[in-house]
Amino acid sequence: MNEHLPQPGTTGARILLALELSPLTDEEIGLVIKRATRSITARRGELVHKGWVENSGKKRLGDSGASAIVWQLKEVFVSFTRTS
Repeated sequence: MNEHLPQPGTTGARILLALELSPLTDEEIGLVIKRATRSITARRGELVHKGWVENSGKKRLGDSGASAIVWQLKEVFVSFTRTS
């Protein structure tokens, strides 16, 4: 399973670490890991495609006033990290 994990230190890996803390929007992830939201959106999309991250079903207002999806780790990833 870890063959699909992003390399340590990459934006993808840092997104996963941020989402281990709590579910976050792309904007919030960017603030936590100090990256531009557009960079976060692309990498987070890859993590969704790989099955590590999912839409939590919740939304929050961003700084622009627009609603933003709150992303969370999928349970399979949470279980994997706790057993590794």
